[in-house]
Amino acid sequence: MSRSLPGNFAWFTLIGAAGTLLQYAVLVLLVTVFSANPVVAAQGGAALGALANYLLNRRLNYRETRGHTHTGPRFAVVVLVGFLLNGIIVAALTGAGGWHYLLAQAFATVLILGWGFLANHFWTFSKGRT
Repeated sequence: MSRSLPGNFAWFTLIGAAGTLLQYAVLVLLVTVFSANPVVAAQGGAALGALANYLLNRRLNYRETRGHTHTGPRFAVVVLVGFLLNGIIVAALTGAGGWHYLLAQAFATVLILGWGFLANHFWTFSKGRT
């Protein structure tokens, strides 16, 4: 049985929170322990968070039965766009904006949540497509 749009969004947000915790942990670790550039660290954290989000959404939220060759590339495209947006937003806010890197990342996360959900719900995991 499939979930409603609000149900999928609730699961997507919950799963996204887990992926985001992983993302932020990597970000903080890389910046504070390894003195990494905040933009590079944000992107590294985003990549690991995206992998966790894909696997959890595929299994728990959308209960996907098609192979990874169908959903994987689509999810990767959505992530790539989000990844680029994340880098642009964090770079702009920490550079010219002078924001703290964690505040910049939090703002980017909120903006990208809407994009990611809609693209994944209506394209990556859409049951109407083969």
